[in-house]
Amino acid sequence: PDQIWAVGDAGTILLWDGKAKAWSIQASNVSDHLRALWGSDGSNVFAVGTGGRILRFDGKSWAAMTSGTTRDLWGIWGTDPKNIYAVGEEGTVLRFDGTKWSAQNSGTTRWLAGVWGADENNVYAVGEAGIILRFDGNRWASMPTPSSPWLSGVWGSSASNVFAVGDNGTILRYDGNRWSSIASGVTTSLYAIWG
Repeated sequence: PDQIWAVGDAGTILLWDGKAKAWSIQASNVSDHLRALWGSDGSNVFAVGTGGRILRFDGKSWAAMTSGTTRDLWGIWGTDPKNIYAVGEEGTVLRFDGTKWSAQNSGTTRWLAGVWGADENNVYAVGEAGIILRFDGNRWASMPTPSSPWLSGVWGSSASNVFAVGDNGTILRYDGNRWSSIASGVTTSLYAIWG
């Protein structure tokens, strides 16, 4: 409750201080748009954005990391500071092993907008034209899905209870065997999900 982060356009990073009950602007020293962030604790917070930008907060300050790509990054998730995934345009998937970021073969050139995992052997990425990829600990593979609208967000409580959301009110659920559609009751685009 005392350390909450928000990121946005033009390198904006905000920190909520629960004791002072106020947001403060943090120095990012970049002008890239930051699209997503993930952290394991107050000394390991990561933000991703345009142009392959990855920043890391070590508990004291934000610093740029070498991503190895100039493609826009849209999502980030990890199990711990030594196992983090970032996804983005043209099928970009990067993995951080605690030391360096390296590219992984996603098997697609479609844009990926969101990533989440139940564990290191069940990581899901979603994106353009309804694509859903699953990483089984060894490789990424496309999963069959019942619809094709752009998917923006993915989250689950386990490897057999995963949800994806996207354009036109799309909500999909994976039960461990297959993805199925769930009526949302709306036709507006959905960008994020969490529970």
